[in-house]
Amino acid sequence: MNGIKSSLISLVIGVTALTLAGCVTVGRSFPAGAVDQINPGTTTIDEIQKLLGNPVRIGQEDGKLVWTYLEYKASLGGAFQGQDLTIKFDTQNRVVSLSYNTTDVSKQMKR
Repeated sequence: MNGIKSSLISLVIGVTALTLAGCVTVGRSFPAGAVDQINPGTTTIDEIQKLLGNPVRIGQEDGKLVWTYLEYKASLGGAFQGQDLTIKFDTQNRVVSLSYNTTDVSKQMKR
């Protein structure tokens, strides 16, 4: 019973802290500046992992491996910030294409 009570207290404290902070984050931070270093046709999957770490999501599209990096932050006041990066690889594990999106116009890519 003490274990359940302790877990319940921890849960209540956690929810209260989130409510007071008023902020929710999904995903994890990745360096937006590194996106400019990615070159389709030459950058490899190993180089991507060194630049950005492990992706948040891994999948397939049209038979090609796809890695997704994302970080979204929302607050109770309605503020929203976010960025996401989707990278598609060929069968030789080289970048075929990428898509970077952000709510911060100062971080927009110049390609």
